[in-house]
Amino acid sequence: MLGGGRRPELRALNVLEIPGVLAREMSHLANNDPTAMGLADVTTRLANSVSWMGQLILLAARPIADLRQRRRAFERAVAYDAERTSGIDRSREHR
Repeated sequence: MLGGGRRPELRALNVLEIPGVLAREMSHLANNDPTAMGLADVTTRLANSVSWMGQLILLAARPIADLRQRRRAFERAVAYDAERTSGIDRSREHR
């Protein structure tokens, strides 16, 4: 579509081609093409935004998952140390 800006393509047209280009642009307007293109643009922008949000959530969730894993390892180590130093022999329980 012409869009009203300066277009170097227009300089390449001869006088006989300009009415055909204008007729084609008018047909775009008559067929509601700007509305359809606007809807497609909004849909694309929405999908892009959702994609970025998903990536940010993944980036934020990674450190949280790492902290949970480290906390579980720490809790296992504390439980093992407490069991070892409690004076109770639990070696028979694992046989």
